[in-house]
Amino acid sequence: MKPSSSAARFSFPYLQVLILSLIFTVLYIMSVGQDWEYSSIVKQGTFHVHAPVLFRFLIPFILCHVYIPHHVLDTNPFRFGAALVSVIPCFVLLRPYAERLAGRVLEPRLLNIVFFTILSMHYTGARILNCYYVYDFPAIGFYMIIFLMLTSANLRTVGLGVALAVVFSLSRETVIFATFHAAAFHFVRQQPYFSRKFFRAVWPTALACLLIGLVHLLQLHLWHYSVATSVASHTDGDFRFVYFAKRILSDREVQVQLLYFGCGILLWLPCIFFRLNKLEKFLLLATIPGLIMLEYAGNMVELRIYNEFVPFITFLFFKYLLLGDREPEAAQGDKKIGF
Repeated sequence: MKPSSSAARFSFPYLQVLILSLIFTVLYIMSVGQDWEYSSIVKQGTFHVHAPVLFRFLIPFILCHVYIPHHVLDTNPFRFGAALVSVIPCFVLLRPYAERLAGRVLEPRLLNIVFFTILSMHYTGARILNCYYVYDFPAIGFYMIIFLMLTSANLRTVGLGVALAVVFSLSRETVIFATFHAAAFHFVRQQPYFSRKFFRAVWPTALACLLIGLVHLLQLHLWHYSVATSVASHTDGDFRFVYFAKRILSDREVQVQLLYFGCGILLWLPCIFFRLNKLEKFLLLATIPGLIMLEYAGNMVELRIYNEFVPFITFLFFKYLLLGDREPEAAQGDKKIGF
């Protein structure tokens, strides 16, 4: 007997998403510090910060120019509400993201629990130097939106995805990682290589990547920064990568923190690597340029810099460590969110 339409309408675990989002947001607000200069919405929205935070003005600028008093924007209740509103869409988008990669419905309730666990380890269990919720959590959702749009079969959706990729880069420039993953997706799915069909699928991702780069160069010009001065490539006289590599070797706390990354991905990824399918391996390869960019300019042991990689890590952990590479048939009545 087929489920009724009303049952299908409520089959997506919205209540679970709400509960997990609430619990995570409470843990997050309780675990971060209180003196957050770089997380001040007012300072970011009025451009009273330095690069690279200066370039991530989209959401703070919008919030500072709506009818919300400035003294409210940087209070804990508003931070809680803003973080919660950012996290809920990430849970909702995770299922269509997993379906795009696997082609099946992968038990969304269990998938949500994995996502909650990895979010908690990255943003509450690990040491947080500053609270950047105003663009960290939106970055996770923006990544999934752009990936889903750029890999859509609908040309209008793809075109909108290119435009939104440029807009979302004003919130966090690392949304460009979604274009890397979308290109890898098309490289596997669109064959033969270098055919007309292949180029028709790939060129929008290349265009989005190019436009994001041009927008960033324009920002550098407008605010009189150079590429070299817009990122902090050195710490205490060493390249940031070398400095933090030394800390990994000498600081026990840092070593433990790296184990939080992706629920121990440094341990379990080598064990499952040869079981990955072609698409998943190509997505890992497409992740390397993003990792190089982050390790050059960022603190490699501050897990919040890996925002855009959280959905893919969640998918791999769920598929190979919990399902054991089992891909169940789509259940009747499950609600899909399409792009």
